[in-house]
Amino acid sequence: MKSKPTHYAVSRAARYVLAFPERLQVDHADERRRMRAVLSEHGRMVHVAALREIARPSPSWPEVGALVGCAHSTAMADWERWSVMPWRDRANWLDLLERVADTLAEHDEERKAKHGANVDVRTSD
Repeated sequence: MKSKPTHYAVSRAARYVLAFPERLQVDHADERRRMRAVLSEHGRMVHVAALREIARPSPSWPEVGALVGCAHSTAMADWERWSVMPWRDRANWLDLLERVADTLAEHDEERKAKHGANVDVRTSD
């Protein structure tokens, strides 16, 4: 990864994964099913954790709550639940979200090159 993504890029990647869990690119079907199950039940927790662990600079708890759409105390509770997950699972989620953030950033750069530097990649198709 070139540099750590911003909280906007991480939040966008998490929202993408939550919206399109069928597009998860993992090696085994069992792993894909397990990850989709976690997303359906704990998607907000994964989003909160990605914002706190990947994004640089790391957003404050009120910022995390606003980005995820919950109170900061709820975001903190999600962080506590995240912290007790096995480290390998946490690392897999963070790796996935970093790859998605990188892929979305590359796609944005391609669109900017194609349509000009003034295109707003957050709103254009």
